Amino acid sequence: MNSELRGLGIDLVEVRRIEMAVDKWGDRFLKKVFTPAELNYCLNKAKPAEHLAASFAGKEAVIKALGLLCPWKDIEIRRIKTGKPEVHLEGRAKKLAAQGWVLITLTHTAQFGMAQAIYITDCGLRIRKIGIDHRFGQ
Repeated sequence: MNSELRGLGIDLVEVRRIEMAVDKWGDRFLKKVFTPAELNYCLNKAKPAEHLAASFAGKEAVIKALGLLCPWKDIEIRRIKTGKPEVHLEGRAKKLAAQGWVLITLTHTAQFGMAQAIYITDCGLRIRKIGIDHRFGQ
């Protein structure tokens, strides 16, 4: 079976834009956009705004890859033990991507957070991930 690239998303976010949103709206902004796990991860870093920007870019990239508008917190950027990001979906995003997989990569500098997401489908494709096999659609 061949896998099919269903969507590709990329996003670039200025760290200063995230800092300004936090300065203006504080917890209201943070709690609307990020899950508690995302906030715990980002806010415990030496430079939280850089990590928030990368996670925000990740959510935007996933939205573009899926071609779907959904609530911010339906997309959660998690880190596995190695620190590698992975996407966890809920709600409408989860229903849409049920037969596929969203892969993501994040990066940041002092000025920018950036992410790229790829949405692929194939019920027969296996992905080897940190010693665990995942089969699409299961």
